[in-house]
Amino acid sequence: MSQENICIFGDSITWGPRLTFRVAWANLLRNHLEKSATELFRVYDLGVDMDTTRNVLARIEIESTARKPAIIIFNIGVNDSLYRVEPKNAETTLEEFAKNIEGLIKKAQEYTTRILVKGSDQWTTPLIQSTTGKIYTKERTRVYDRKLKEVAVEMNVAFADVNDKLNDEDFDDGLHPNANGHLKMFSIISKELDPLLGIKSEQYVTLVNEDDQVIGKKLIDEVTGSDIVRVSALWIENSRGEVLLAKRPVDKRRDPNRWGPAVASIIGEHESYLAAIKEASEREIGLTGVTLETRDRVRVRGENNFYCQLFYLQADLAVEKLKLNAKEVQIMEWKNKEEVQKMYQENPQFFVQSFGDYLAVFSR
Repeated sequence: MSQENICIFGDSITWGPRLTFRVAWANLLRNHLEKSATELFRVYDLGVDMDTTRNVLARIEIESTARKPAIIIFNIGVNDSLYRVEPKNAETTLEEFAKNIEGLIKKAQEYTTRILVKGSDQWTTPLIQSTTGKIYTKERTRVYDRKLKEVAVEMNVAFADVNDKLNDEDFDDGLHPNANGHLKMFSIISKELDPLLGIKSEQYVTLVNEDDQVIGKKLIDEVTGSDIVRVSALWIENSRGEVLLAKRPVDKRRDPNRWGPAVASIIGEHESYLAAIKEASEREIGLTGVTLETRDRVRVRGENNFYCQLFYLQADLAVEKLKLNAKEVQIMEWKNKEEVQKMYQENPQFFVQSFGDYLAVFSR
């Protein structure tokens, strides 16, 4: 089996400072490739704190010559947009920024045709004035992001647009994304990167309208933020009132390394909510021969848009006797419901996007 190198050039946002566990998007990409790609990929995280396009231009040739990348990813631009005291004292002027991005892409093209540019993280709570005089603002970041996309499109390279995908709650200090922000970025980046890697899913999912009426189908990798899909989820409690939670594997594109209900599944073409959850229960945890109660159907909006039909089961299951599918479930644990509510309130980023909706239904 052949091996190809991936070089990611960027700043501190690439490697993810101050994360409570290693979920920077580059780490998540490495996990994703280990499980999803037919080829072997070696990922080099070449993010350097405070780097600008000027800094990356100075090192891209020596770094690329040493590693001979088959794929190059750029995650750069936020530090170019900063200024000191007044906008006229810009770290990098917009004209220089455009020229540098063009130069980086041209240099990358000397090594590979497979190039991806990641957009800037626009939705920050800006550092109006730091002790060093550095100033970041949303407005300037947006302007530099638009220029970044413009150059990438003109030069016909892939662009991962994170515009409007992250919000203030996805940032640690107003500038660096937190674990939740990195999970979102990974989902966007991997979706754009998979075609360059030759990774393609053949799974079709059901599309519905706002009334949950079927309007068509779409390949799962082609679903956008404007599409509404269907999901089934199974909430399991025991006679002590504890909740059975499952933690998703770290290589999953959607909600990697996050806690969720015992079983959940996106609805495929021609599947019903009930049929999907029964199939997923057997496939993911080996659960068969049980009668499920149909509960609420909730409309979830945000990073992903979907209707989720909730099912309920009360059963004193022994986790060690369940047949966990490692591709779908990392670990399963029984947890006290009050403990779960506290965990979610303090760290919602550790749970799947829709978990708050599920808690609301089953806490009545």
